[in-house]
Amino acid sequence: MDLVALRGRIDDIDDSLVKLICERMRVSGDIARYKSQNGLAVRCPDREREKMDDVLGKTDEGLRRYVGELFTLIIELSCAYQETIL
Repeated sequence: MDLVALRGRIDDIDDSLVKLICERMRVSGDIARYKSQNGLAVRCPDREREKMDDVLGKTDEGLRRYVGELFTLIIELSCAYQETIL
């Protein structure tokens, strides 16, 4: 496969990622509203740890560092978004 084709694949993947990240953030907003109505805190360290363990368990060993950093950022941004809703 040539570089143009590989970059095309990256572009397609990025398009999918943007849609999924937006969907994830919308659901995160729904969670914030639920937490607000039920007096729950935004941060839930046990859930965050479980999520990271699950994600890293599904990740190829050689990519865990990178996927871990990505999901750490995703969790941080989700919590920040929830804070703006609350």
